[in-house]
Amino acid sequence: MNNSVKVKFQTLLAEKKPFLGTFIQSAAPEFVEAAGYAGFRFAAVDLEHTYYGVEKTAEMIRAGEAADMAMLARVPALDAIWIKKSLDLGASGIIVPNIDTAEQAAQAVRLCRFTPEGVRGACPGVRANRYGAGGPEYYDQSNRDVAVMALVESPEGVKNFDAIVRTPGLTAVFLGPVDLSVAMGLKGNIAAPEVQEALLDMIRRANAAGVPVGALGLDPGFARRLFAQGLTFLAYGIDTILMYQTCRNIMKSVFDGKESRMTNEVLKTLKERRSIRGYQPQQIAQEELDAILEAGTYAPSGMGKQPVTLVAVQDPETIAQLSRMNAQIMGTASDPFYGAPTVILVLADPERPTCVEDGALAMGNLMNAAASLGVGSCWIHRAREEFESPEGKALLKKWGLPENLRGVGHCVLGYAAAPAPAAAPRRAGDVVLV
Repeated sequence: MNNSVKVKFQTLLAEKKPFLGTFIQSAAPEFVEAAGYAGFRFAAVDLEHTYYGVEKTAEMIRAGEAADMAMLARVPALDAIWIKKSLDLGASGIIVPNIDTAEQAAQAVRLCRFTPEGVRGACPGVRANRYGAGGPEYYDQSNRDVAVMALVESPEGVKNFDAIVRTPGLTAVFLGPVDLSVAMGLKGNIAAPEVQEALLDMIRRANAAGVPVGALGLDPGFARRLFAQGLTFLAYGIDTILMYQTCRNIMKSVFDGKESRMTNEVLKTLKERRSIRGYQPQQIAQEELDAILEAGTYAPSGMGKQPVTLVAVQDPETIAQLSRMNAQIMGTASDPFYGAPTVILVLADPERPTCVEDGALAMGNLMNAAASLGVGSCWIHRAREEFESPEGKALLKKWGLPENLRGVGHCVLGYAAAPAPAAAPRRAGDVVLV
């Protein structure tokens, strides 16, 4: 080994498997090590937003390497001095913010490479060269190993994305949803459909160009969705946010007061879930579908007999057939499923006297589980009429199911095409205490 970099970011990319990391803003090497022991594969010292400079960065890099993490530096700007100092300290790669053009991306590559591939300043006595022990081979090896990433976080960068990802020598692109949302006038709302569609579009374009792509994520459901659409790696949050969230969750879990007990995530989901009547075309993640289906199977049932059968449909032709049948019953030419890419049929054994009630409880579990994962849902009726028809019974037979199953409803699933509507005020007099 001719340099001090213990874990190379390029090695993680070569594994061809999705992986997680985080950003570091605090000056706490203990957190960096703990993140590595928890399974995070990389960390990026956030020199753009933190209060300290390169004097603390070396300590953060050493802490990450002790826990077998690849350590990156997000420099404050496309600046030769910041890039040079960060790489001299032993960073495995550089994230350069505010890359809006291919020319800026090319300059980032040049600043990270020694001659003849670039213009990085050379010094034999730096940590990255093991204080001189690396020898002359260090320079060529550094040119091969250092990861250069363009951080795209503006509408201008989105517009020029195809040219940016084709920059020679660029290792990967990194997507910044927070800055992008602010630049789009959405004030940091990374869940806004416009922001999410821009991210997903850039992921598709990076995949088409064969360039690894990463992003910042602040929500597990959002992270799963990005990975399902082809994201290579994700920086989950920032250490300061993760520490705050952990402390907040402990307070909610331990504090024995009404405020904490009555504001848990289950109650929050029940109150905030709304029916979605417009969906984006991309399919939901398989892990999300699996979790939603499992929740449906745990719904209460009369005498615990579990008479409900769930049929998850993602085949476009079958969804189109079910939509046509449902529309005919409804007397409309429009799509009753609102373009949802997944339809879960809730069927029940009519021999059980509580089959409809049991099916309704399963439907509730499905929709609430979807909401907890950030997936939109809606209960679509007329399943009974569908599966009482010869065409419906033919489908049941085709699927190997009893032809007498009763249709209870359709739970349509997908990512919302627009923000969910606010809940209407609850009606007065709905609750009576006796």
